[in-house]
Amino acid sequence: MGPTGEKPEALTRAYQSSLRLASDAGLESIAFPCISTGIYGYPPAAAARVALAAVRAWLGEHGGSSIRRVVFCVYGEEQRRIYARAMGVLFPPGKAPAAE
Repeated sequence: MGPTGEKPEALTRAYQSSLRLASDAGLESIAFPCISTGIYGYPPAAAARVALAAVRAWLGEHGGSSIRRVVFCVYGEEQRRIYARAMGVLFPPGKAPAAE
């Protein structure tokens, strides 16, 4: 469960604990909704930056993890554009953590 309102540390923990649980279970992929951006009121652009940064940091720290694919399930075209912009900044071409 994500935070109510804009709380980046709590949102980071939500993503990273989910990644840890998936990795501990030996899963190779995980899909995330836009955590806390609905009725919990987290602004979508800010939440996207936190989500992507949290995932990037976790993957960087856990290179030996079983996780090979992370999917972000977005709600509509506006959120797709938000994530695409944030991905270009946080995961520039050729700089994304390598998946084997």
